[in-house]
Amino acid sequence: MRQKTKSYFIIFFIFFLIIILVIGWFYYKMTTSRERQNNDINECEKTIVITEKPSFCLKKESNGKILELNIYLLRNNKKIKDTILVNNIQNTNEYFIFNIPFDEFFKTDIVIVKAKNLTYKISDFGYSSDGGHWGMFGYLGDNNCYLDYDEIRINGKKYEGIK
Repeated sequence: MRQKTKSYFIIFFIFFLIIILVIGWFYYKMTTSRERQNNDINECEKTIVITEKPSFCLKKESNGKILELNIYLLRNNKKIKDTILVNNIQNTNEYFIFNIPFDEFFKTDIVIVKAKNLTYKISDFGYSSDGGHWGMFGYLGDNNCYLDYDEIRINGKKYEGIK
């Protein structure tokens, strides 16, 4: 009988230890959630190089088609890249839409776009985070980092796209 009681006690102790470990793991995940989310957001905001080819919709002065764009990349007020974009310009009555053709550039760089007699200075590129995903037991990760069009400025004014 004494051996049976001892074995019940050992089984109960192991079961209790497993429960304590599971509770401790959940507690740790919940208490470090905000810190892990903040680290993910900071990593996103520290991104230096723009690797997307951002798309812009800019207003035209006339209803005429824009057939080519001269696009320059300025870094420290020095032209480091330039290209003429002939294809991939979409024209509507009031707007034209294009993607910046450079594979990568720094978020501190300035993009100059010249179309007919118009010049656009695009600056203040940056990344933002959607904050990741949260679940019942805290932060789950899966932080989506994206190019933040809300911070971009065109000719000193906030870019608003089509309004």
